Amino acid sequence: MAGHYFTMLDRDENGGVDESEVTYFVTQMIQLSGYSKDDIDLDDKSAAVDGKTLRQLIEDTFDDIDRNDDNVIHLDEAQKAQRKVAKILGDFIAKNMPNAEF
Repeated sequence: MAGHYFTMLDRDENGGVDESEVTYFVTQMIQLSGYSKDDIDLDDKSAAVDGKTLRQLIEDTFDDIDRNDDNVIHLDEAQKAQRKVAKILGDFIAKNMPNAEF
């Protein structure tokens, strides 16, 4: 499954996913869950989970997944982090988007 999502994330098809591609994917997923683009504020402190805004969660998670610190997530890194990422995003959505449609 990680391979399928990785292909979706890699918008420029260069074989790696950078932070802007992850941010784009997350905001698109939020919109698909029934929220409008205007509802998404990556820096909203009132929507923070464990004191972290959505932008901070994306940045910290990206840094954690990018094991070789080249500012690109490669497929092998994505596969190893798949469950962790699902939990982080799931926790954020559960806390801040109770009306999300999945």
